[in-house]
Amino acid sequence: MKVKETAKKPYGICPASMTIWNADQTYNKKGMEKYLTWLLDNGAQSISICGSTGENVAMNMEEQREIIGHVASFLNGQVPLICGTGRYDTLNTIKMSKYAQDCGADGVMVILPYYLNPHKKAVMQHFRDIRAALDIRMMIYNNPWFLPL
Repeated sequence: MKVKETAKKPYGICPASMTIWNADQTYNKKGMEKYLTWLLDNGAQSISICGSTGENVAMNMEEQREIIGHVASFLNGQVPLICGTGRYDTLNTIKMSKYAQDCGADGVMVILPYYLNPHKKAVMQHFRDIRAALDIRMMIYNNPWFLPL
């Protein structure tokens, strides 16, 4: 795997960051900036967004793009950024992963779709296709409750 020279390797404390929402369920940019600053001030050395807190499966693609673009711009390379980009299909996962890469993310975190149980060959092809489309690191995220056959 050849990774872009500008991509930083995530390290150290990398919290699974929450996404901050307004009361009307729109993305709260200022609240997110305050939260990210708090994480960094309290020792975070890398940042992970749109992933392990589970809300990414409830985001539509426009919301996820808005969050990824905003956080990447706000962090501006200060620390490595990993973006959860897994969607329910390979094509949209690639689109979201490329978007994160274009925004300056240092890596993507991809999980298989929840509640689907694809065959191992399909799983491997899914990850191969994503890997081939990117120039940044890919973290394969696994939820043991939903292992493939």
